[in-house]
Amino acid sequence: MRENMLEILNTLQRITIDDYLGYIIPAVTIILVFIAIWQAFSRRKLENFIRLDTMELYRDTGIMLGAAQECLGAIQDNNRQSATSAAGRTEGMAQTLFQRSIKNIQHQFSYSTKTVDSWIKKKKIDDHHRDDFLKYAKK
Repeated sequence: MRENMLEILNTLQRITIDDYLGYIIPAVTIILVFIAIWQAFSRRKLENFIRLDTMELYRDTGIMLGAAQECLGAIQDNNRQSATSAAGRTEGMAQTLFQRSIKNIQHQFSYSTKTVDSWIKKKKIDDHHRDDFLKYAKK
């Protein structure tokens, strides 16, 4: 039994750093390959989101521009009812775009209530928009 223990100890003593590296390097390589694949999928997903969001923004601003032009035309034609209706649609689209812009800011800055108050103090945002920003602020 003592001879077996000595034999095991001799075997362990003969294991070199190269032997350890022979196991560690392939394992690290496999892990890095999986990380690279995950990063590629994450990037593709993000690029697709940005592409879709950009087209949606284009569509919404186009609708708002059309409603504003319709409103101006109705005002020029002295058609008060049509002008009021178009102004309401324009204001609704402007509110939608405003809220989306705040959500986009939140995605970029990950702000808190303290940050919003600091932005107001520095005149980066208007005081009357504080509640709109706080809807998306981290608690």
